[in-house]
Amino acid sequence: MKKYEARAAKCPFYRRESGSVVFCEGTEGCNAIHVAFSARALKKKYASAFCRGEYPECLIARALTEIKYGNVLDN
Repeated sequence: MKKYEARAAKCPFYRRESGSVVFCEGTEGCNAIHVAFSARALKKKYASAFCRGEYPECLIARALTEIKYGNVLDN
């Protein structure tokens, strides 16, 4: 993992990424969500758009916000 990836992340649920996988915080403290892509380029595009970009538009961030905090992210 390149260190700049974590520093550039805006999403509060982002944890790390490697290869073609983005790791997000899970629904509980003992688990994580892995978002796997068929190619690194697809992961890079996703991470740029959601992890380091407009995370309120990410379905995972929206679901985790609702599950953990009982509210929905505004676009």
